[in-house]
Amino acid sequence: KLHREAVELIKEHFKDDLLKTTIRTNVSLAESVSFFKTIYEYKANSHGSQDYDNLTKEVIKISKQFQIGKWIIAKEERWNTK
Repeated sequence: KLHREAVELIKEHFKDDLLKTTIRTNVSLAESVSFFKTIYEYKANSHGSQDYDNLTKEVIKISKQFQIGKWIIAKEERWNTK
């Protein structure tokens, strides 16, 4: 219950500044660290590895959108100076 309350407080405080992906509490994540392995080496099909895959995809998508946005701005600036 305390975990859910903390998550809700974070969501209320940061609102739109948070990524949509959440990393669920997962025993495999903690175990992988104790074996000095990544979650992909330890349990590639766990919820933890799936969550990190989803986070990676979300970050890449945002990065691409940001890069496209920068490209559009640069083009507009170039067009406006001619």
